[in-house]
Amino acid sequence: MRRGITGVFVLAAVVLAGSASLAVPEAAAAAPPIQAKGTVDGALNTKTTIQVRLTVSDVQGWQNVDTINLILELRHRPLDHLQISPSASTLEILGFGPPARLGQAGLMLGAYFKIEPSKVTTSARGTTFALSMPMHLLANPPPGARLTLTARDLLGNSTGLQTLTPPVKSSSGFSIGVLLAAIALALFVGGFAGNVVSTRRRPPARPSIYGAVQRRMDQEKSSA
Repeated sequence: MRRGITGVFVLAAVVLAGSASLAVPEAAAAAPPIQAKGTVDGALNTKTTIQVRLTVSDVQGWQNVDTINLILELRHRPLDHLQISPSASTLEILGFGPPARLGQAGLMLGAYFKIEPSKVTTSARGTTFALSMPMHLLANPPPGARLTLTARDLLGNSTGLQTLTPPVKSSSGFSIGVLLAAIALALFVGGFAGNVVSTRRRPPARPSIYGAVQRRMDQEKSSA
């Protein structure tokens, strides 16, 4: 009888241990409350139309997404900041006027961003909110600047800062053609200036000894 009771307790312990071992991986594999990802087609300059695509998912549903922030930053300092509120269907360039409705006609101008709300398209379904938006830049960002993305939900959960573009490269420096032309010009100017200086500093001609002898002989002939 005791052996039977002991066997039951052992079996129960094994079952509980197995359940606990299964529960740990499931908890560890749980998805974050809010996730965001994005892509940017085009270079960060005034000559290119940038196409921005963002997707944000929240386990509580897309209506729980509070803000989506697209930030042009330099060394963790914002140069321009676009904030999108999915539940309110608005977007705003912080510090540059009131929010605009998604799809609204008009033009939004920031320090760098130039956006037409009427050209912004969105879709929302289940847990996911997606946005596609063309964007222009009013000025070329400084070297090292980049576009970043972060999102936050109504419960205070955040995705953290994500980098969407590589740092802007410096446009300074000369091309090979310009450099060769500059070298050729420098050589020409240097040679010309050298010739002018040498001409101006040419020493006066010294009296020829042969000329003096010839004049002396002519004088002696004339006196004879």
